[in-house]
Amino acid sequence: MDIKRSIFYKTSALVTFLITGISVITVICINRKINTINIILISALATAAVGIILAYRIALIIKRKIVNTQNSEDILRTIIESTLNGILVVNKDRKVTHYNSRFAEMWSIPETILKTENDKELIKYVLDNIVDPEEFTNRIDKLYNSDEVSLDSIELKNGKHFERFSTPLIINREIAGRVWNFHDITDSKIAERALRNAKERAEESDRLKSIFLANISHEIRTPLNAITGFTELLLNDEESDEKREYLSIIINNSVHLMQIINNILDLSKIESGRMEIDNSPYSLKTLFNIVCENAKIHILQTEKNIKITFRISEEINDILIGDFQKLKQILNNLLNNAVKFTDYGFIEFGAVLKNKNTIEFYVEDTGIGIPEDRQDLVFERFIQLDSGTTKKYRGTGLGLTISKKLIELMGGEIRVKSKRAEKRGTAFYFTLPYVPGNKPVDDEQDLGNRDLIHEGTILLIEDNIVNQVMTKKILEKKGLSVLTANHGLEGIKIIESDPSIDLVLLDIQMPGIDGYETANKIREIEKESGRQRIPIIALSAAAMYGDIKKCLESGCDEHIAKPVNQTQLIKIIKKHLEKKRNNRNDPDKKS
Repeated sequence: MDIKRSIFYKTSALVTFLITGISVITVICINRKINTINIILISALATAAVGIILAYRIALIIKRKIVNTQNSEDILRTIIESTLNGILVVNKDRKVTHYNSRFAEMWSIPETILKTENDKELIKYVLDNIVDPEEFTNRIDKLYNSDEVSLDSIELKNGKHFERFSTPLIINREIAGRVWNFHDITDSKIAERALRNAKERAEESDRLKSIFLANISHEIRTPLNAITGFTELLLNDEESDEKREYLSIIINNSVHLMQIINNILDLSKIESGRMEIDNSPYSLKTLFNIVCENAKIHILQTEKNIKITFRISEEINDILIGDFQKLKQILNNLLNNAVKFTDYGFIEFGAVLKNKNTIEFYVEDTGIGIPEDRQDLVFERFIQLDSGTTKKYRGTGLGLTISKKLIELMGGEIRVKSKRAEKRGTAFYFTLPYVPGNKPVDDEQDLGNRDLIHEGTILLIEDNIVNQVMTKKILEKKGLSVLTANHGLEGIKIIESDPSIDLVLLDIQMPGIDGYETANKIREIEKESGRQRIPIIALSAAAMYGDIKKCLESGCDEHIAKPVNQTQLIKIIKKHLEKKRNNRNDPDKKS
């Protein structure tokens, strides 16, 4: 269109110029009285000259435009060939007008097919290598009948993946066909698949690790439960001071071993992101009393001359919302460290209100202190003060690491202040969110020291015979009647046939029907028969928070981790028996 317009304008100008010239010559000839034949001859010669000049000018214009067009074609061809993508241009009649060598290479299309310049022949050739040929052709037909800009991907049977981008070909503001752009994304798909497989392997590894830890926990806690349980039974009946001392040593070392195992398991749970925080109401004063008593026992065992006290600021609400067990673990770790590295003097711990949203806990001692150049390392795993202290002061070097990670999980931070050279001891400070509560605190935080009610029938469902015998002995010594079942199915049958059961002690990891399913079955029996709810206490070597949560969700009322603390067990049993009897005496109350 541009060539025609240019030729028209330039030709018109030239013709106008020549006609004007001929007219001028003719007038001159007439004025000079040149005869008619000569005038005609002159006019003919002038016209011929005009035609020759005009033809020459037109030829020059056409040649120039052809050269320009050829240059544009060459530039376009160079651009198309320079791209790493496969390019295909098809007009509205489905005729191929342009393509690059990359397109032919990507699709492995032979020259004979390309020379047909037929889009349908190209599609027919590549169709056998498409994973979903029907979708492939349907998409192409739809796009040819629309002005849609499209981006999708194509999977080939040989494992390759192409990204397909298509846009309408616009010429003079009209759709004249489509442009197809194919990008090879095979490498990125392979990398994506490898990343996905690696993620799945990591998740499977994490799952197997969790199973392994749960099994290790069970396998270690189960025999420890028997060791500590039978030792406590012997200790309660032993009158010889010497033998009582030996038995106490066994118990203390069993507890120490359990603490090491718990530290290793806790660290693993934290690092795998499986540690969960349980925010519930608790009494700060009760918590401090418990950890203070634990520290006093530790001081007595080490025979050190240390005085321990605690202080709680008056403005702090006694009932707080937080994770009671984890805060107790943190304070126990810090106090154990203080006792370990303090030979005489005092240990003080407490809590102050830093601001309306933050509570700060502290543990101070008059111990050996920490060198300034080592203070940043005390929270690292397995780090001791120096190689010499490892022999004098036992420990795995995990307590402070776990404490720091737990504090951070609960939204706080910890710091240490110490001057070893001045023998001013060490002070640890850590902050947590201050959330006052007003709900009643669960009795498990303060079980009291009341006498056990010497009546009640307990069903003990435990597959480990050693633990079964030990637990039965403990309960019978407290005046309770005990029935035993070796597995879940046997326990369910006893529940169905004996309505006198007051409470169930349930092991979780058992062959066949496990503790979770057993608890569910017992709850179903209660609903079907209309019987009063029976308290179920899980005795489990699986002590992770997820395990505890699963126990409660399956129908258990309590969870006690093995090895079982006899005092704790008896107090929890008493609490539930009293609650059940109160509900029995008052039918309006619900369990």
